[in-house]
Amino acid sequence: MSDPRNKLQSMFTEANRFGNFGRVITKLVIKGFRVHRDTTLRIESPITAIAGPNGGGKSTIIELAAACYAGKFGGFQVSDFFAIGPLDREPFSKTASVAVEYSKGDLKPQELTISRDDAAQRWRGYEDRPEKPVLFVEAGRHIPRRERVDDFY
Repeated sequence: MSDPRNKLQSMFTEANRFGNFGRVITKLVIKGFRVHRDTTLRIESPITAIAGPNGGGKSTIIELAAACYAGKFGGFQVSDFFAIGPLDREPFSKTASVAVEYSKGDLKPQELTISRDDAAQRWRGYEDRPEKPVLFVEAGRHIPRRERVDDFY
């Protein structure tokens, strides 16, 4: 019996990727977000595991990837995930950006950059995001009770 991982991987080759998965992120260049001062991530498989220690930037990568697609109702924005607050005073630098490359089958890859316009206090570059439904669920997204400042017991 053949290995199902090989079949799945063959569906993600450059020749088959677009037809099977639509526009998919094949490269992320993250600059100025939390621990990612200048991180490049290439994605060459339909199943990609991101592993590392707590505080290593795994969630940051996934959150930025989610913000790189427009959903049916607009999709996620960078500001949905990165808010300045008492527990995260500088989640991004003034020149933060995420550059993304999407595979488009046999056509030239689409590139997009979402960056911080610090003067306007907003993010720009969302206009050309490809539409793809994104369901973002993060089980560990909570602040431990001992770190919350708004608890009244």
